[in-house]
Amino acid sequence: MKIQCGTCGAEQTVLNPVAVSVQCPYCDAISLLVDKEWTRTGKKSRLSQGFSRLYRGAFCRIEGVEYQIVGRVRYSFGRGFWDEWFSLTEMGKGVWITEDDHTFAVQQRVEATDITKQQGKVSLHDEVSVEGRTYRITEMGKAVCLGLEGELPKEILPDEQYDYADGTSLDGDYALGIEYDDEPPTVFIGRWIHPREITIL
Repeated sequence: MKIQCGTCGAEQTVLNPVAVSVQCPYCDAISLLVDKEWTRTGKKSRLSQGFSRLYRGAFCRIEGVEYQIVGRVRYSFGRGFWDEWFSLTEMGKGVWITEDDHTFAVQQRVEATDITKQQGKVSLHDEVSVEGRTYRITEMGKAVCLGLEGELPKEILPDEQYDYADGTSLDGDYALGIEYDDEPPTVFIGRWIHPREITIL
């Protein structure tokens, strides 16, 4: 799909079929898909590459599956930041590759009714069950969007913020992310990935 930036007029190809937020690679302006029309937000975003091996446009292989990275959003948690890379499989399925201090997790959104039906938020050290696996909440805080690039499947703008909770399965193999950005909250689960399991193609 090709769209035209409402700020600079440059044409760009959008690879993500469910993109909602798009950053222009030429002028950094952010557009949102509103009522099937791309609308200017008046905001711009430019992110430094940092020290990651990953980058927008990269192809990588994880556990035999190939991904193309089409977008990134960076969040601050007060003492530092983490990156979330939105990626597409060869079949067009979207996943998030979360990177925090060179620790990675490949995560997908799930309908976790046992969490979303709770009144209020989970607490630190709580144990919660998602899809038959038990997780312990290990971190809670407030996420603040520092910026974004590329194509993302949800409305995200710089300076937006929400509360979050992260957890790890009791066996240490799986990651849980809860974002209190909506009602009910958004829940993601996935597997922790060692950096050597990621091959840049």
